[in-house]
Amino acid sequence: MLEEQVTDRSVERVITGLGTVRGVQQDGVVVFHGIPYAAPPIAERRFAPPKAARAWSGVLDATRPAAIAPQSPSRVYASMGPVPGVQSEDCLTLTVSLPHGPVTEAPVIVWFHGGGFATGGGALPWYDASALARHGFVVVAVNYRLGAAGFLALPGCLPGNFALLDEEAALQWVQRHVAAFGGDPGRVTVMGQSGGAHNIASLLTMPRARGLFARAILMSPPLGIGLQPVAEAERNGSHFVEALGLHASDPDLLTRLRATPVADMLDAQLKTAMAMGTMHQGNLCPPLRPTSLYPHEIAADRLGSVAARNAAAWGVDVMIGWTREEAALFYFGHPMIAEMTDPQLADHATFLFGSDAAAALADIRRRWPDATPGRHFLYLVTDASFRHPALAFAGEMAEAGGNVFVYAFDWQSPCADLAAAHCLELPFVFGTRHAWRDATIMQGANDAVVDRLSGDMIDRWTRFAASGDPGFASWHDGDRPVMHFDETSWLEQ
Repeated sequence: MLEEQVTDRSVERVITGLGTVRGVQQDGVVVFHGIPYAAPPIAERRFAPPKAARAWSGVLDATRPAAIAPQSPSRVYASMGPVPGVQSEDCLTLTVSLPHGPVTEAPVIVWFHGGGFATGGGALPWYDASALARHGFVVVAVNYRLGAAGFLALPGCLPGNFALLDEEAALQWVQRHVAAFGGDPGRVTVMGQSGGAHNIASLLTMPRARGLFARAILMSPPLGIGLQPVAEAERNGSHFVEALGLHASDPDLLTRLRATPVADMLDAQLKTAMAMGTMHQGNLCPPLRPTSLYPHEIAADRLGSVAARNAAAWGVDVMIGWTREEAALFYFGHPMIAEMTDPQLADHATFLFGSDAAAALADIRRRWPDATPGRHFLYLVTDASFRHPALAFAGEMAEAGGNVFVYAFDWQSPCADLAAAHCLELPFVFGTRHAWRDATIMQGANDAVVDRLSGDMIDRWTRFAASGDPGFASWHDGDRPVMHFDETSWLEQ
């Protein structure tokens, strides 16, 4: 038994509406791993909406980390390291962390991880929620389907977006069961980073998700990639199917897809990404991602706009932000950054901004006059996919009367090529620098500086989740302040 092997831990039990779960307590935090919120999406449940989890008899052992969704190595492996954990299609589970001791009507944070819609897991060591739980929160970290299992769309056969339905199902679970853990279902904040934040924007366009959360924290949402249009989804889906040796017109296609080994699906995903990729031009869109089809069914380029206006109409407070050099993570070590010329940069600016390319490039050169063409390219990609869409989101939400706060993360990695790259805010928000010790992106960081900035960010994130006020000004009446987090943080007016 776990509690017999590790003497500084004790076992805790909670009775939920589905059965009793046994978690483990350590260092003032109780954690329950692998609680099912939906039935395993296997066999006939693969490529189908999630089905409610069944009640169980006896006591569910929730003392050990659960499996994460099947996935290939991350494309940012070089800077962040491997994604740890056992993988399984039986992955629709969540992890609940809470303070040890009597907990009643505590605010709740529901965490949706990032990973390009293809990698990651809710309760990885990077996202240990202990620091947030110690601030008096019940934290629910969600695993959801990834890659083809979560996002394969074949118009007329599969709408895709199964991962969005997974996340909705997890939020429904929170409404029904989080009170058993001491959480208040009326005080739920959804928090996501990268693809997880993009998924929250999708939830904000789905009327069926209204009332499932009161606040939202969108960390580095790539709103610039929008939703995948139907024609693109059809093309990418056909490439995936053909990589499996199948054809989109096969009458028994769905049956055959459900019988395909997981390893073959992962291999087909990689082949599809290689066939579809235009990343060298600044396109960060993965080929398997949320589509404009059910359950939101909005124009592909309207995701941010509809989400912002719905957030205002639904009374959902939002905090949204980006890291200063988001794109540095995706192009780390790529020779094109060092070799790029000004004419190539101009071509990439046209690809990213079309008729607005000259103005976008002039703005980048004004803000970063001494940077090389390769670094200017990274700022262009950051602006196109992250910064400009986040500012537009905030502007539309404020105009609609919503409560929205904007931040930028500027602290730089000790690795100069990564600078303030995508994902760099994560060890600060979760207080998990030890879990990032061997990652290139954090190697050599000053522990005292990291701990000080991390403490400030955790305080602000939890203040916002508890009260809707992170301690800096919101956008309103034409004022557009941006809180910059750095070794010395400052407010841009």
